[in-house]
Amino acid sequence: MTYSSNATGILLAASLGTRFDPSGRHSKLLATLPGGTPIVFQSARRLLAVAAEAIAVVRPGAEKRSPTC
Repeated sequence: MTYSSNATGILLAASLGTRFDPSGRHSKLLATLPGGTPIVFQSARRLLAVAAEAIAVVRPGAEKRSPTC
């Protein structure tokens, strides 16, 4: 589904994901979906389907990732 919009979407991705991995060793954002796509990339793609731009808010020290989805 796509919409004509000039809105900027905000991807809130700054939590530690402790329900995903209580030890904190594995990033939920970098976990892969069944097709092999990291969760953060799929989330950004979905957001960009309904917003002209997207900003991802991550915690300080989070790994840098490619901006292309």
